[in-house]
Amino acid sequence: MMLRGDGTGSTVTCDTKPPASAQSWMVNCVVVSGVGLHAALAEMVLMSGSDLIDTGAYITATTPRVVAVDLNGDGYLDLAARDSDYKPNFAEGHLFDRTYSYDRASGRFVGTGCTAALADPAHAPAPTTLQVGRCPVS
Repeated sequence: MMLRGDGTGSTVTCDTKPPASAQSWMVNCVVVSGVGLHAALAEMVLMSGSDLIDTGAYITATTPRVVAVDLNGDGYLDLAARDSDYKPNFAEGHLFDRTYSYDRASGRFVGTGCTAALADPAHAPAPTTLQVGRCPVS
């Protein structure tokens, strides 16, 4: 079990092509697990053989939907997290996607921006590029 999150419905996504800057025996992965009733937590780990190394990089999302994919082609997994603006509350709020880039130098995920409110969040695909739009304030 990871240090954060409650382990509910955990999924692991690993980049099949490690970054050129990484040691060949390391693979970067993201573990996404449930937090509470409807939130998620995504954590970056490195895999070396059967060992998991916690990088300390993580984000939380207000919905259980977090997609881990390399959005900028640097070889490290980035994140697209579906979030709510909570206006006027979570159930009636507007959903949007917030993207995060993994910053190897600082060892953390850095928010890059958000999509506009999603008209049909149940069927909207995750972004395929890092977003730069302004994020709603919740």
